[in-house]
Amino acid sequence: MKPRLIQLLSSLLVLAVLLSGAVSCSPRKMMIRELVGMLEDGLPAMEQEDDLHLLAKAIPAHIKLLETVLASDPRNSRLLNLLSRLYGGYAFALLESVWETRHLGAPSGVDTGIPEDQLADTVARYYQSGAEYALRSLEVRPPRARTQLNRLSQSADFIRALDTRDVPALFWYGFNLGGAVRHQLDSVEAMAKAHLVEKAMARVVELNPGYNHGNAYLVLLVYHASRPRMMGGSPDQARYYRQQYHQTRGSAENLGDVLLARYILVRQQDKAAFVKLLAAVPQTPAAGRPFTLMDR
Repeated sequence: MKPRLIQLLSSLLVLAVLLSGAVSCSPRKMMIRELVGMLEDGLPAMEQEDDLHLLAKAIPAHIKLLETVLASDPRNSRLLNLLSRLYGGYAFALLESVWETRHLGAPSGVDTGIPEDQLADTVARYYQSGAEYALRSLEVRPPRARTQLNRLSQSADFIRALDTRDVPALFWYGFNLGGAVRHQLDSVEAMAKAHLVEKAMARVVELNPGYNHGNAYLVLLVYHASRPRMMGGSPDQARYYRQQYHQTRGSAENLGDVLLARYILVRQQDKAAFVKLLAAVPQTPAAGRPFTLMDR
């Protein structure tokens, strides 16, 4: 997302907030919904931005402005999904990368403004916020979503009953919950919800495998690759989902390879395969590829 576009969207959000108190409820909600549509249409521009310093400053500002707008329309499922997407995308593309490079003793090259000793908790908190907004979106239509997802005996039937209208909320719920669980491995409460990540993404794949560029396959890849077999992990399943991701996105998309190397080859201590796989990533031509942020 280029600076002028970011400034324009920010100005529109500020205008919406200012006007929200000056118009009646129905026109205000109509205005907010039009604004949300514009922001949804503008998100692909963010995927073409490779300036991580710019995004590190722009996305948190957008999040806080959208949360202000949400106060005027708290059951707007599209706005809730958008907030969940921004929280999850920021945590994954920026905070998690910065945390991991610092954790390994390397400079991240991106200034998030978050002290190093607070970064791990901040990553988990952003994922938790994203999961909460997606859960609120699920509660707009299906009855008692929160209650049923919290009960092991009901969660599978509840997720199976969701349809294509629920795909955005279900995807971002699973995406953010998966990130939160990975960063709270010592939390019994978090680990007890891990099964929902697999159930949610498996249902997304059934309903719309191409949603969000097929990234449900990547979440399933990480789910199986990062967990030991005794906790439901499976390297074979992880490799299968990597293959499915490549079939959806094309073999030139490298994120599946990066995650496979990070979570499976490190666990297996297969240095030769790790180096060979990752050495090919920078060699992939960038010309004509629309998802610059993912590449970066």
